[in-house]
Amino acid sequence: MTINWPVASAPGSRAGESAGRLINAFAEPLGEGARAPIVRKRVPGLTSAATSTFFGCRALHLVGSTLLAGFSGRVASVNLTTGTMTNLGSLAGSERFTVAHNNASTPNIVAVTDTGAFNLFTNSAPTSFADGDLPATPTSVCFQSGYFFFSYRDGRIFASGLNAVTINALDFTTAQTRPGGVTRLSPYNGELLAMGPHATDVYRNTGNASGFPYSYGDTIDMGLLGKFAVAGFEDGWVNRLIFVGGDYVVYTLDGYSAVPISTPDVVRSLQTV
Repeated sequence: MTINWPVASAPGSRAGESAGRLINAFAEPLGEGARAPIVRKRVPGLTSAATSTFFGCRALHLVGSTLLAGFSGRVASVNLTTGTMTNLGSLAGSERFTVAHNNASTPNIVAVTDTGAFNLFTNSAPTSFADGDLPATPTSVCFQSGYFFFSYRDGRIFASGLNAVTINALDFTTAQTRPGGVTRLSPYNGELLAMGPHATDVYRNTGNASGFPYSYGDTIDMGLLGKFAVAGFEDGWVNRLIFVGGDYVVYTLDGYSAVPISTPDVVRSLQTV
């Protein structure tokens, strides 16, 4: 009897009702005249960078050749050349957090955790964010075009000084298309995406001489399911942004349109998380 191997991850809602799953593999179509229309290939694996004695990974962020790793209650650095891990000091909490660094000659590194904003360093312990003009408890931080940007649940977005960690209390704007505030800021395609639970506001760098340096440009009528349910803004990625909307569907951006790309099986799996 012919065994029909799956060409996608489609297990169905019950075992055996659908085509099955491809795990750590993908199907690639072959050209005309090939022995089969599709070949299945393994996805790339991983190589070991270092061995950790800590637990509860909260964040990973590369600064030059040093990898900063946030764990439960602490931050460590990894020298990727030697594979050496060094404990840098305590950072309270166990939840995942966002990290960004700027283009200063010695990069400033900023983290936003569930307890507030912090300065990180590649060779010393974290410190609390020093400028008191930044309001407490931001939801995320990112970097773009020389600025750190901080988001808040009331919709405000603050900008830092150019390649600095100074804050002017007047350098902010407010996302107001839909209620719910800003869950996550994502720098993408030269624009700043303020992703809330119900919509995404788009801001463009218009070089405003005072106040917030960006200006509102457009709205995408789909929000973000959770703070870490977005990918595609990272260095090295050249394709479209991918995110999980509030309806548990995975979308990619085509211009300013959110285009569904998930199968019903993926949606059902997300609804169980």
